[in-house]
Amino acid sequence: MLQLEKYHKLTFSNFKSVLYYLYKLQRNEKKYSLDNTYKLLKPLGNPQNQLRCIHIAGTNGKGSVSASINRILMEMGIKVGLYTSPHLLKFNERIKVDGISITDEEIEAFVKINKTHFSKVGCSFFEATTAMALNYFVSKNVEVGVIETGLGGRLDSTNVIKPDLTVITPISLDHRQVLGNSLVEIALEKSGIMKPKIPLVISDQEEEVCEVFSKKAKLLKCPFKIIKDSMVENIQVGYRGTNFSYFQKQYETNLIGVHQARNSVLAIEATKMFEPKIMENTIKNGLKKVVWPGRLELLEDFIFFDVAHNKSSIMNVLNTIKILFPSKDLVALLCLKADKEPSLFAKYFKQHVKKLYITTDYSKTLMDPITLSGVMRNNGCANEVLKDIKEGIIKLKLDVKKGAIGIILGSHFIAEEVYNEFQISFDPDQI
Repeated sequence: MLQLEKYHKLTFSNFKSVLYYLYKLQRNEKKYSLDNTYKLLKPLGNPQNQLRCIHIAGTNGKGSVSASINRILMEMGIKVGLYTSPHLLKFNERIKVDGISITDEEIEAFVKINKTHFSKVGCSFFEATTAMALNYFVSKNVEVGVIETGLGGRLDSTNVIKPDLTVITPISLDHRQVLGNSLVEIALEKSGIMKPKIPLVISDQEEEVCEVFSKKAKLLKCPFKIIKDSMVENIQVGYRGTNFSYFQKQYETNLIGVHQARNSVLAIEATKMFEPKIMENTIKNGLKKVVWPGRLELLEDFIFFDVAHNKSSIMNVLNTIKILFPSKDLVALLCLKADKEPSLFAKYFKQHVKKLYITTDYSKTLMDPITLSGVMRNNGCANEVLKDIKEGIIKLKLDVKKGAIGIILGSHFIAEEVYNEFQISFDPDQI
């Protein structure tokens, strides 16, 4: 373990150059093993072996579940490290201890010390940041790390940890070029975080997906529990949060949507399995304090922001808006990364959205709006292409003044522009 504090004076030309260096570590070739991550961790003293961890994989909701588990354990008085991705505005959001982000100086010190080793190993951005997170948690003496996978499971860099508990959230079609073309193939990859005899909590899934997880759990002799959607009852969705009951107990979360009630129950069961003596009031109070920006976040009256970008998550968002405002027209502004598959969810926009605007981010790193527009039109969804997010928000606001509900969605990578346009001050340490 490296003690970062003694290196706080080591600098690049500025912190932006540190982040630029990290991002340039992206690697395009297919990943075949965890060898690089192990090589990075060895000179750090193998911090992955010094942590109690909860490991969370899935396609949708794993960030919300991770944030909820984190907040409940913090309420219990446990010192918690939280590792999630991607971030909304600042890289620092990815690595937190007790809700406080790693500092610029600590990131800079870690990169400065390990830069030569990064080059020798030939590691990727995510391999480097995973090593950073695990080292940071040990250096801060956290009692448990809540670790969200990045892309997959089996070959995800986080899969070097030895968890006390694993959690799998809903599986959906996403990243098919990497994880597989079917739900079963994707589930097999995600199931790679399961370890022999380590307890497992699973959200409700398609039958074929549940079969993948249950078969592997039995093979590995993992005690496991599947949280059926039907177990979450009396769900009441409001535009400030969600109330629900579970085994005749009442709960509430700041997160909005039927899907967030189910995510919350997954977090409840995970924390109970991890800490069996946890008090019911601790769970309830923790859930009430969960903040997870970019998930049906109310920006101003009748305008929401959500980072949903695949079939299942977009369906959840659009269905939730209709629950909240059944008689209102919905107007959407959509941006997507180039690797997304809008043809899989275009029909939901056709069904639920009265007017659709399409654009891209200011740096033009997302999908070309003309391309996205064409895919949506070819799937029966009329739309209007706009030059930028600023113009889209102006049009949304005009539609809202006429009585519509506005939703901005599709990517984490537009958050900075969205918050700037709404003059929202984003504090990552409030998460």
